[in-house]
Amino acid sequence: MGDLKSGEETVLISKKSILQPKLAGNKVAFLSMEYVDKESFTNLWIYDLKNGSLKSFYTEQTRLEEPFGRVLSWAPDKNCIGIFPRIQLCK
Repeated sequence: MGDLKSGEETVLISKKSILQPKLAGNKVAFLSMEYVDKESFTNLWIYDLKNGSLKSFYTEQTRLEEPFGRVLSWAPDKNCIGIFPRIQLCK
């Protein structure tokens, strides 16, 4: 993350893959992929910019190409997040 005024850069999250980061207020949702025993899994993470916490919200086994065809989106009220075409998660 970079501050455009000061030019200061900060590493908030370090993962092998960060796909489709989406900001909503002080939270950033993103997808990541991991491989376990030759199987791929897609994980939904939410990082809280205010307190620095990182929480895994959802994991599913996927084919390698699936996360790249998905769209991650917050609801307008920022209480729900969807991984389209098929998953919706709310508080």
